Amino acid sequence: MSNPYLHNGTAFYPFVFLRGYAMRDNDIEAAVADPFSGFSGGSTKFRQDFDGAIEPFYFESPVVRLITDYGYQDVYQNGYEPRRAEELKRHSDPGKGLWVYRYYERASADFGDGQRDSILDFAIGLDELIEKIRGLYRELGQDYDQHFRVFLVAHSMGGLIVRSYLQNVLRDREDTPVDKVFTYGTPHNGIELRGVGNAINVGLFDISNFYRPNIRKFLALNDDTPVNSLDGQFDPDRFFCLVGTNHRDYNIPSSRAAVGPLSDGLVRSKNAWVKGAPRGYVFRAHGGSLGMVNSEDGYQNLARFFFGDTRVNGKLVITDIALPKKIAKAVVEGREVNANFYFDAVVSVRGAQGWNLSRRRYDEGSSIRRSLDNLPVGENPPVTLFTSFLDRKEIIGNRRNIAFQIDLRISTDRFQIDRDFWFDGIFDGLDYLRKTITVEVGPPTEEVWRLKWSERSYESGFTFAEASVTENGYLYEIPVEAPGPPKITAVIILEASDRTP
Repeated sequence: MSNPYLHNGTAFYPFVFLRGYAMRDNDIEAAVADPFSGFSGGSTKFRQDFDGAIEPFYFESPVVRLITDYGYQDVYQNGYEPRRAEELKRHSDPGKGLWVYRYYERASADFGDGQRDSILDFAIGLDELIEKIRGLYRELGQDYDQHFRVFLVAHSMGGLIVRSYLQNVLRDREDTPVDKVFTYGTPHNGIELRGVGNAINVGLFDISNFYRPNIRKFLALNDDTPVNSLDGQFDPDRFFCLVGTNHRDYNIPSSRAAVGPLSDGLVRSKNAWVKGAPRGYVFRAHGGSLGMVNSEDGYQNLARFFFGDTRVNGKLVITDIALPKKIAKAVVEGREVNANFYFDAVVSVRGAQGWNLSRRRYDEGSSIRRSLDNLPVGENPPVTLFTSFLDRKEIIGNRRNIAFQIDLRISTDRFQIDRDFWFDGIFDGLDYLRKTITVEVGPPTEEVWRLKWSERSYESGFTFAEASVTENGYLYEIPVEAPGPPKITAVIILEASDRTP
C-alpha cells in the first residue's frame, strides 16, 4: 500500500501549529483574532548593503514560506475549517495541509466562555483536533488513513501543550500520530526570574504553568525524572528545540528585565530544550518582529529538520593545551587555579544571506562554557558544538556536495590563582584559537560518504578526511591547531548520517 504523503523519498505530512502564551485577556482576544495565531506575521529585518546603506530584509512568515517553498496550503475555505473530506481535495496534494490549533478560543469572551483551561485540557483538545483531522483524511482513502501522521510546530507554551499530549494524554497508547515536533523558545524546564528562580507558583494569568512542580504534573512525570525529559514517550531525535539568545530585542521590557541575559527575553537558554533532542541556537528574541518565529534563521532550521536528508553532529576534543607560564607554574605548585573556557561555534550553509543554522558566541552570551578542570581533555566529555540538518535537494547550482562552514573560537576571559584574579600578561580575554572551517560532504564512493575540509573561507585547499563507519552513520576527524602562545591542538569530530522519512 503506497504512502500518499511521501514524495521522492521525503514525507510531507499535515502541519499543526500551536501558538504561545497569552497573558492578559486582551492578549487572548488578539490571539483568536489571527487565523494563523502569529505564524503568518512575518517581519522585516534591516542590514547594511555593500555601500553602507540600510536595506530591508523581508521574511514572509513560516506559513507563507511553506506554501511557496513546498506547496503546502492552508485548509481554510470560505471562512471555515474543512468539515468534509471533499473540501481537502481542492488542493492537488491534500496531504500538504496547514492547520492551527486555536486553543485559546474557549478563553475568549467572544468565541468561548472566558474560562482559561489547564495545560492538560489544552493537550486533550489537541488530541481531539488531530483525531478530527485524521477522520477527514480517512475519508480520502485507506492509504491516507494508514500512513497518517502530523508535524507539530509550537511556540513557547505551545510546546508544553505538545509535550503534555505526547507524555500524558498518549501515555497508554501503543502508537502516536506525530511524526516530528519543532519548538520555538519553549520553557521545557520552566521559567526562571532574577533573584527568584523558578519560584513562580502564581495563579494570576496562569503564570504557574511554568512552575516546575506543575509542569511535572501535567507531563505525568515522577519525582525522579527531570522536567525537561521526554520520559521515553517520544523519540528525542524527532524533536527539535530552537533556542533564542537575544534578550535585548524582546518587545516586552518588563520580561527581559526580569529574566535578564543568557535568555531570549523570557526563557533562559538552559531551559529551552529537552534532553537528548537536537537543538539550534539563533540570535533572536522570544517573540515580536525580531523574534525567532518570524526569522529566516528559525524557518531554515524548521524546513531542514522536517524535510532535510542529512544530519551532522559536531563535537570537539582538546588533545593538547598550554596554559600561560605563570598559570602553568601555579598548577605545578599545587595552587588553586580556576578559569572558564568558552567555545564559540557558528554554522552557516553555502548561499546563506544573513542567517545561521546555529550561532553560539561569547559576545552574545550563548557560547559553551567549560571550567578548567572540565575541559574536553582525556576522559572528560567532548564539547557538543552543534547539531544541524542539511538538505541535498537545496544544493546551489550544479554542485554535487553539501557545504557548510564552522566559525570556531576557543577563549578564556580570566584566570584565578588562590581565588585572586591574575591580570599579568592578559588583556580583555585570551584567544586560544580562531578558525573558519569549510566542509563539503559529497555523494558516497563505494558506499562511504566523502568529506573534505579547508581552513580557508573560500572553496580551495581542501583536505579529505578518512571516514569511520558508526552505528548511526560516518565519523570524520578534522584537526585544528593554533601554535600559540598559548598553544592548543584539538579535533573537530563530525558525524554525518542519512535521515529516514
